[in-house]
Amino acid sequence: MSSSGEEDNPTEHMLEDNHKDVEEGSKSDEHSVLVNTSDEEKKYCKHNIGRRKSIAICISMILVIVCIFFIIIFGYNSDSEGITARLHSGTYSKKTCVNFDYGCCEIYDQCKVVTTNGHEHMDYKTINLDVYVTYAHDSIKSNCVSLRDIVNHYNLVYGRDDCGKYGCCPSINIGCDDVLHYHINDGNNGGLVNKYLENRTTLMPIKVPKNNTEGTNCWNKGGFISGIYHFTNKYEHGYPIPDDSWSFLPYILTAIGLWCFIAVACKRN
Repeated sequence: MSSSGEEDNPTEHMLEDNHKDVEEGSKSDEHSVLVNTSDEEKKYCKHNIGRRKSIAICISMILVIVCIFFIIIFGYNSDSEGITARLHSGTYSKKTCVNFDYGCCEIYDQCKVVTTNGHEHMDYKTINLDVYVTYAHDSIKSNCVSLRDIVNHYNLVYGRDDCGKYGCCPSINIGCDDVLHYHINDGNNGGLVNKYLENRTTLMPIKVPKNNTEGTNCWNKGGFISGIYHFTNKYEHGYPIPDDSWSFLPYILTAIGLWCFIAVACKRN
């Protein structure tokens, strides 16, 4: 007869089996949690990486647009004599009025009558036109355009028969250039003074419609280039079309912003 200590105890076996089952179940649960956590972390990381890429692309596009904008602005607002630089003898150089036998073509501005030693004559300022566009071919500058010529062409390109709701931009006084351009070669003397006094107010209509009540698009308003330089700049650039070439910029920026918003929203989903 076997002793009671040597006999197998079924209760102990049951307890041991239950303990093993609990341990195995616990390990299985832990493994499942780890796998689920790992999957969630991967999804989270991929989601964040996608968002960061989208944001980086948007920022890069905005920076590129801003850079292009400023490059164009500064190029557009360059001094007329320095717009074009040519490569010469391995160094950058630009031609100026002194590089031509008869100098630059000029627009006359700020005329006034002065008296020197009892004799009246005209005093004035000149605006040199870009020598890469035009320059004087002879001593009397017979080929040079006048402000009247430039404004006439300006009206042909940008003008309208009907200026619409806000009316046309204001007229410009071309009296100074008109007199000196056509009569300066006769001598700067009393005759020129009299001619100027007779014609110093010569208004040319500008047929460009105002874009608002203030006419902020007009030649006489502040901005990068205004006054006579507004017209000479258009002449030197070949009267670019459209005149309000910057008006489309807000639409482009809006489209880019909308594209970025959609891209980020899609990444989130």
